[in-house]
Amino acid sequence: MDEIPRIEWHGGTDQDNQEALGWMLASENPRSTELVWFLQVLVINNRARARASLGIKSIRELLQSGVLAKKLRLDLGWGPQVDLKTGVVRIASTSAALKGKPIPSRIVRFVTELMSGKLDPRTLRGPTGEQVPPPTQWTQLTDFLQHRNFDRTVWAQLGGKAGRTEAQVLESWGNPAQLIEVDGLRFYGKQPRGSQPRGYA
Repeated sequence: MDEIPRIEWHGGTDQDNQEALGWMLASENPRSTELVWFLQVLVINNRARARASLGIKSIRELLQSGVLAKKLRLDLGWGPQVDLKTGVVRIASTSAALKGKPIPSRIVRFVTELMSGKLDPRTLRGPTGEQVPPPTQWTQLTDFLQHRNFDRTVWAQLGGKAGRTEAQVLESWGNPAQLIEVDGLRFYGKQPRGSQPRGYA
């Protein structure tokens, strides 16, 4: 296989960014496949880059920011995606950082090898043979959603209250194209023309 495609990590590959991604993965889907982790990491990196004009200088800053009263707030620390106490909504949960336990070693190893360029994402596979999107699409991914048990997930996030439906969430995102589904998670972004490898929606 040829050279591993290079990823431009927003804010670099320092320990702060690695730790931030580690806490995100430990909070969102700690037992999932590395393909799911990679796709989630791509979304977070792309969203961080997209918010550079709003003052987000790194992945860590993105994951420690959130929206409150329709305004972006920075330096909020780690926490749940939907914080019922403060009303802050983050792009992803990092609440595992508040439990007093270290980031699982499997996640640490994955993030370290990925950001150091030792892991080739093109070799990753999902539980039913799903493949990573081609590198030309890596910057296209913009969102992910827990499709499997969606209602139960929202119910837990909102403390036992009903929230928006899956369709309403997608509409609020502008109804992006679903690019791939792996292990119950759906990943969205800009849909290029052409054929799709196995595992694509």
